[in-house]
Amino acid sequence: MAFSSLDPIEAPGHHEREAHHIDPTQPPSDGWHALSDEDVRTFARDGYLIARDVIDRHLLTRLIEAADDLVLSDHRPGRSVAGKRHGYVSIRNCVAARGTFLDLVAHPALLSIAVQLLGAHIHLVTSHVIQKKPSTEASARWPLWHRDYGAIERSIGERVPRVMIKCAIALTDTSRPRSGGTLVAPGTNHRDQVAMQAGKPDPAGAIAPTLRPGDCLVFENRTWHAGDANLTTDTRKMIAIGYGYRWLRPIDYRIQEESILQEANETTRWLLGEPLHSDTDYRQVDSGNPLARWCAAHGAALHQEHPGP
Repeated sequence: MAFSSLDPIEAPGHHEREAHHIDPTQPPSDGWHALSDEDVRTFARDGYLIARDVIDRHLLTRLIEAADDLVLSDHRPGRSVAGKRHGYVSIRNCVAARGTFLDLVAHPALLSIAVQLLGAHIHLVTSHVIQKKPSTEASARWPLWHRDYGAIERSIGERVPRVMIKCAIALTDTSRPRSGGTLVAPGTNHRDQVAMQAGKPDPAGAIAPTLRPGDCLVFENRTWHAGDANLTTDTRKMIAIGYGYRWLRPIDYRIQEESILQEANETTRWLLGEPLHSDTDYRQVDSGNPLARWCAAHGAALHQEHPGP
C-alpha cells in the first residue's frame, strides 16, 4: 500500500500542486501498515493522506453489494437525502445495518493508520455509506464545505484539537474530473475558518484527490472538506469509517445492539464500545485494550502527540 499526501486530479477551479508520493511497502502478515515520520509530518501539515489499495478486490465487491442493497432498501435509521437535484444519499451507522461493514471496523490497514495518528485509546465514532447520482449541473454539490464533528465546536469553540480520524474508502472510480468525490483544502486543519474565493464555490488551494476503487482518503476532524458535483454517468459510492478518542461520544449511535457485538471479534467489540460486565474491577486505564497490545507488538506509541489548535 502506498501513501500520498497530495495526489490531485485536474478539475475546473481546483488548485493542483506536485504530489508527494511515498514508496509502497510489503505489509506484515497481521496487516499492520507503518507510517513513516514523513507521513506523520505531512498529515500534521496538510490534514490528510491518501492510502492506496487498502481494500482488496474480494472485500471491495462485497462492500459494493452491501452498499447498493442498503441504499435501495427501506432502511430508514440514519438515512439522509439531499434532494433530487443533488442525488445524495447517506446512511449512518451502517455497520449495524449490514454485517459486511463490520469487517471494516477493525480492518488492519485502516486501524493501524488511525492508531499511528491518534493513539491506541480510540473507538468507532461513525460509519456511513454515501452514494451520489450523476447530475448535469456543476452546482449540484453536497455537502458544502465543513469540518467533521461540529458538536465539539459548539461546546468549546472553533479552536479544537485533533480528536477524530476518518477513513473514506472509494468504492467507485473518482479519478475523472467532477466525479462526485470528496474535495479537501490542505492545511485548513490549522484554520478556524476558510475564506471562499469571490465568485467561486471553493476556498483557494482546494483540490480533488484522485481515488480509485479500494483507495482511502484519510483526514482529520479539523480538515475542511466538501462534496464535488458528479457530472459523470456513474453513481459515486463510498463508505467512511471514523475513529475518535474513547471519551468522544459517537456521532451516529450510543450503544450497539448485543446482536451486533456477538458477530464481532475481540478488537471490533472493543471499538464498538463493548459494555463492562458487573464483575469487572474498576481501572483508570484501558488494561484490556487489544489495540495497546497490537501497538506494543509493532513498537508504536500508545499516545500520539500532535499539534493542537
